[in-house]
Amino acid sequence: MKEQFIRFKSSDRTGTNLAPEASSASLSQKYTWRSWHIRIAVSVLFLVIWFVLTIGENISPVILPSPSRVAKTFWKLLTIGYQDNTLIQHSIISIVRILEGFVWASFTGILLGFFMSSNKIVMSIFDPIIQFLTPIPPLIYIPLLQVWFGIGELPKVLLIYICTLPFVVIGTVSGIRSTKESMIRMSQCFGANSFQTFRYVILPSALPEIITSLRLSLGRSWTCVVAAEMIAASSGLGWIGNMAGLQLQTDVVFVAVLCIAILGFTMDMLLRWIHRSLVFWDGKY
Repeated sequence: MKEQFIRFKSSDRTGTNLAPEASSASLSQKYTWRSWHIRIAVSVLFLVIWFVLTIGENISPVILPSPSRVAKTFWKLLTIGYQDNTLIQHSIISIVRILEGFVWASFTGILLGFFMSSNKIVMSIFDPIIQFLTPIPPLIYIPLLQVWFGIGELPKVLLIYICTLPFVVIGTVSGIRSTKESMIRMSQCFGANSFQTFRYVILPSALPEIITSLRLSLGRSWTCVVAAEMIAASSGLGWIGNMAGLQLQTDVVFVAVLCIAILGFTMDMLLRWIHRSLVFWDGKY
């Protein structure tokens, strides 16, 4: 009888521990499906409104082309191309420019953020520079970069680098400073050395804000590359949008805008997946 009572209590305790986890997992799945349903519904509603507004060409196609016209233009640019390059080639050119500037800005920005957080002298030297660069709009750099480095690929990559670096540095510094002092002290009490404290306490604590800053920097990169291609380029999605706008080819402009939005959304989703994979504990504790 006593053994049965013990088994009953242990099974009851196990059940009460597993129930909240199972319910939270089911709620998370329901929320995910519901969010995707809402996104699809909003997208369909947007297309319906766009289609209704362009029925019978009550609005001039120069002002607002119809979805079917934009779709035909998209296929034309995809197969025939625009100014000697297909749409895929223009997209690849813009993506390569973004990745070159974004990767270098991410690498140096994270390293600089770590050094600034660990050394007051480094913080005193670079913090005013970062704060000075943060509010400057990308367009103001373009004339200077053209004068200094010409109109090749280097000024475009440098523009992305300069404009995204401050966001990565600020996010890294903020993430490291958000680490709880009690967690650091606790790890030291258990005998962790400096590297172990950084590896198992500071870095995991800072990762969520670092990845968030990378997402913001990626969006900034698209703004920069479009600005650079609109002024000093002969290829790329920003160049297509600018040239088509000058010739009142609004349907081509719509195609360029949609391609930028789709590519930016895809790259952001990739960073979200990396966030969930590397920082799987974020928001759970």
